[in-house]
Order: sequence, then C-alpha cells, then structure tokens
Amino acid sequence: LSNTDLRIKYNNQLVNKFFYSPYVSRTRKRDAFKESTTRVPKTLEYTLSDYELGIYTKVSEELRKRGKEQGSFSQFSLIARQRQMASCLPAAFMHWKDNEQMEDILWEDIGIITEEDNSEHTEKKSIPIAIDDINIASLIENDSKYSELRKGISELLKKDPSVKIILFSFYRRTIEYLHTRLNEDEISSVYIMGGMGDEKNEVIEGFKNSPDINILISSEVGSEGIDLQFASIEFNYDLPWNPMRLEQRIGRIDRIGQKSSKILIYNMVCANTVEDRVLQRLYDRIDIFTSSIGDIEEILGEKISKLAIELMNSELTDDERYERAKR
Repeated sequence: LSNTDLRIKYNNQLVNKFFYSPYVSRTRKRDAFKESTTRVPKTLEYTLSDYELGIYTKVSEELRKRGKEQGSFSQFSLIARQRQMASCLPAAFMHWKDNEQMEDILWEDIGIITEEDNSEHTEKKSIPIAIDDINIASLIENDSKYSELRKGISELLKKDPSVKIILFSFYRRTIEYLHTRLNEDEISSVYIMGGMGDEKNEVIEGFKNSPDINILISSEVGSEGIDLQFASIEFNYDLPWNPMRLEQRIGRIDRIGQKSSKILIYNMVCANTVEDRVLQRLYDRIDIFTSSIGDIEEILGEKISKLAIELMNSELTDDERYERAKR
C-alpha cells in the first residue's frame, strides 16, 4: 500500500472505534478539505412496457387492498413488497414464488425500524400474493429496467473497457439477478452482500485489482465502512427511501483518496411509477446528488419514513400520492 492508502486505512479503522468519542469532536470532510471532486448526477429513465405496467398495477392494487384489510402492521409489509417490486419485477416474483413469506423485508430501506428492533417485528405477517398467472420468463426476457442499465453500462465500456463501476441495490434477489444477467451478457461482475464474512473483502480486492472485472454489485453492506474510491462511477439500481442511506452509498466513492476530478452518479428512474418520481424529485430538491446533505440527514430520514407510510395509504390514488409527496 502507498503512504496515502495506509493513512486512509488507519484513519477509517480509528473512526470505527468509539472509545474516544466523548473526547474528540467530529469534523466533516467538507469542513476540513476544499472540495476537489464534483458529483455529476445522471438519470437513466426507463418506461415499463404495457405488460410490465399491467402486472405492477394489478399487484400494487392487490397489496393496498390486502394491507387495508389486515390492519396497520401490514402497511410495513405492503411498503416492503412495493419497494421490492419497484426494484426489479422479475427478481421480486421469483422470490415470492419461492417464499410464501417475505423474509428480507429490509425495514432500513425506509428507516422505520433499526436492526436491534427487528426481532420483535419480524413475525410472519407478510401479505401473500397470487403469482401463478404471471409469466416470469416473459418478464425476464422483456425487462425494460435491465435493458436500460445494460445500455448505460455498455456505453461506458466502449469509452473505457477497464472502467470500474459500483452498482447498488437494496435487495439480495435483485443483486443475484443482476449478477446473472450481466455475466450472461458478457459484462463481468462480482457482488457483495450481508453474511459473506471475510469473503466480502476478498471480492472487493479482486474487483479492485483485476482488469477483467468491471462491475461490483453491492447491497447496503457496501455503503458502510468500505473504501471504494478507486471507482468513480456509481449506479443506483433502486433508490432507498432514507436519504442517509443514499448519502452513505455515494460516500463510498466520494471520499478522501478519490483521484478523479468528478464522480458520475447514475440513477435508474421509472417514468410511470409514483415511487421513483417522488424519490428523484425529493433528492433533486435537497441536492444530494451534487453535495453532501450533512447535518440534516436525521431530520430528513424521519420525514421520509413518515412519507413512505402516507404514500402507501390504500385510499389514495397515484396522483394524490404524487401531490402529497410533492408538497
């Protein structure tokens, strides 16, 4: 390791220790260093086909109906399923077909419940969905979102065949799906997610040092405590509800040691779903894609969590959801 890399490594190890926190004041990077890296946001907008939108709308309506019937707790399950479906339709239905209950609800996506609280809230109360009449093979073959991702990545590879790209998603099944699809299309990729232990570090080192691997697909495990500043391009395949999570993702490459003068942040946005339009508008308004949101993360995290629940109100139309979020 170079001296710079060693300093960064030791600094991050020290920051992760808590024994000194009562005696040391925290200074943010933006306060200590002149900004040398520019965030450049880019939107990859895609439109669901009539077939995809029909399924998305049908299942969304069923979710809202059942959530209303089953009471307030099921609103959390409702949001989780809605978010997973918005992330990746084929992966969501493949998961639901294999799992009567939704195991990885991922409460942190909307910042409502912490990991410590999960144990008392993960009773099997998920909303079951009838998917027998959904042709998963057809969804895979005609995946509008993935097609737009592949197009965006292919254009970058044409410019620089050795480019290093970080691709984020909240959902394990989405990550596995993307890994399979990219490698089938001869776009080399590896992935990391929770539960990998030391293997996670080995994968990152292999990605960093191998000229043949272009994509690191990562869950939120890659948004905390990991240095990825050797890459300067990030794709957000899905946007988390909690802005703190998004800032942590961007912070993996926008950090001390980033050699590029600009980092590119690509966001996948669906033109015909309320969820994506709401989040894109929100994050544009708070400039999260162009600068750190700093001290307001906790306030925003709480506000967005409440908004997420409001938007899942089964009595609101899509237009009403969008207007409420806009206000």
